[in-house]
Amino acid sequence: MVTVEDVQRAVCEHYRIKLNQLIGKDRHRGGGPPRQVAMDLARTHLGDLVSQIGAASTGRTTPP
Repeated sequence: MVTVEDVQRAVCEHYRIKLNQLIGKDRHRGGGPPRQVAMDLARTHLGDLVSQIGAASTGRTTPP
């Protein structure tokens, strides 16, 4: 089964960025568009709840 983390890894490979650029707090180092792509792919193809996708994308477990 494909997970949000699998999507994130694939997006990182495609955009040639590191995972911490995609999910880290410093969002100004090339993580913006790839992050949106990863979230859109996960939401569209995995049917995950938005909060689960957000948590996986930011590394947070609860909303700010």
